[in-house]
Amino acid sequence: EGVVDAIASGNPDQIQCGDFFAGQRDGQSGGMGACHMAEGVGYAFNDLLRSQTTLCYMQRFPKKKNLKAGAATLISGDLPSGNIEKLFVTPSDQARVVKVNITGLDNAGGDGRIFIRVSSAAENSANGNQYEAKIWHCDEVREGPRELNHLEASDDGVFTIENFGEPPNGGTFRSIVSGNLVSTGTALAWNPKKSRNISNSFQNSSDRFKAEIQIQNQIISKTFDRFRDRTNKHYTIATYSGSDVTNVRFLSGAYKGQANDGFNFSGATEYRDSFYASAPQNSLRDSVVDFDFAEDAFFDSLEDLSLDLSGYDCSAVPDIEITLDMTHALLQKVQSKCEASDFGNMHFCHETTEIRSAEQNFKAVCQAPPN
Repeated sequence: EGVVDAIASGNPDQIQCGDFFAGQRDGQSGGMGACHMAEGVGYAFNDLLRSQTTLCYMQRFPKKKNLKAGAATLISGDLPSGNIEKLFVTPSDQARVVKVNITGLDNAGGDGRIFIRVSSAAENSANGNQYEAKIWHCDEVREGPRELNHLEASDDGVFTIENFGEPPNGGTFRSIVSGNLVSTGTALAWNPKKSRNISNSFQNSSDRFKAEIQIQNQIISKTFDRFRDRTNKHYTIATYSGSDVTNVRFLSGAYKGQANDGFNFSGATEYRDSFYASAPQNSLRDSVVDFDFAEDAFFDSLEDLSLDLSGYDCSAVPDIEITLDMTHALLQKVQSKCEASDFGNMHFCHETTEIRSAEQNFKAVCQAPPN
């Protein structure tokens, strides 16, 4: 707190300047680098969770009890073998297109319609897949879809979820999550014993961002962004405990950053007692200090993110059409299961005006960036 107050007020010494982004004194604050690592661990698991949202709904809403109670209503078409629970089971000869009308939503843009195309067994065999579905999300605002989800389970057991589209606040995004799934008894989940890989990218008229994250026994993360005229590159390694957002804990990590204005820093942190302390002797630090941004092709450029959603028709004629009443108690339970935990608003590193003020003052009041 003393470091933040000193920089925010404009009267820091050089030790305080050095501690702000990457604390170097063992046992003292790990600085903003440590805070961002804690955020990053949460966001990595949040990406895993959010990638499964559509799959969760596909598993949970097509239930006989939902149809019987009126939470789901069959509008047209014939259910596979007369059973709603086989709605998204792979058809043998021809792909199945299901239109789902969503009503009663008070968030996420309100009511809408979703088209789900489940590939046939013949298509899967030709493409080396066990399962494939493409889901496009439509609303009343635009003519074409606003988002596409692509679910694919390959013959070798790798499950990939790709999401891309245009968020309501503008820009373009893409997220790809891949790994192996295991059955939890009632649903499928990522296998924590296997590597899970995340690739994220976003761009708008002025900014670009991309990230690659690998989660297994450690979390290895690379990020590259350009916000207006500032470019930042980051490489981090973190250790953690837990398996999902309900129990994950960031234990220790090391980080290295490089900016186009010459601001470079590195450090390591460990959770001690009640805070993330600077840990310059942590063994992970050697791995990040030796990392060379120039030797990794990921950091060569921020590629243009170009998406083509023209092949997905929001007026498509479905084989089956169903309406979901999201105000119904049964679907409220489904929603709570599929969207129960979210780290999406975890911005605690910047939640106070004092921290934001210190960041803004840093270059003006600190003579040199920490090394």
